Amino acid sequence: MFAYLFDHDFPRLSIRGSEFDGFGVFAQEPIKEGAVAIPLYGVLYRISKAKVKCPKYGFQFGDDFELDPSNEATYLNHSCEPNLYVNDDWLLIAMRGISEGEELTLDYGTADWYDY
Repeated sequence: MFAYLFDHDFPRLSIRGSEFDGFGVFAQEPIKEGAVAIPLYGVLYRISKAKVKCPKYGFQFGDDFELDPSNEATYLNHSCEPNLYVNDDWLLIAMRGISEGEELTLDYGTADWYDY
């Protein structure tokens, strides 16, 4: 995974005000369907052992782990009609072509690996 992060050119993105909520992530160039838009990485907390408050905008894995993203993923807003999904390798993938200037969004319910 780490080699992938260094060997791959990711799309140029910007963070700015969003109509959804606060700030959002926007494509600065077109992103093709199936392309990796954002790798998901950061600090992984074990919730039951954390000595600090877990992040407000984390990604939950099971009932005891939460990832605090260390990149643009922190600013992704929720949409019921998202243009990104998270694959099994923790990569945010374009579900369809994304236009330059379009906000990148994620259905938060699909970014949770908790076994309900």
